[in-house]
Amino acid sequence: VPSHDKAIIKSPVERVVIILDPDAIQKAISLALSLAGLKKVKIVILPEGEDPNSLGKRKTMQLVYKSHYLDYQQIIKLKNSIQ
Repeated sequence: VPSHDKAIIKSPVERVVIILDPDAIQKAISLALSLAGLKKVKIVILPEGEDPNSLGKRKTMQLVYKSHYLDYQQIIKLKNSIQ
């Protein structure tokens, strides 16, 4: 488990939102899988060619609010759907 994963696991937060652009989705899924049994996890996949800065706070937060917390099985399904 990478050190940043360990820091998240040890933190008192109960919910984690992972926001990454499409080319980093594999890293997002790996992180989500390592956290799924311990925290509530959302994965927000940004539109191709976008990042939070280009989208702006309002649009980024809309994507966060529209996404749902995923359990381990849902994360596995997401992983399989993008391979």
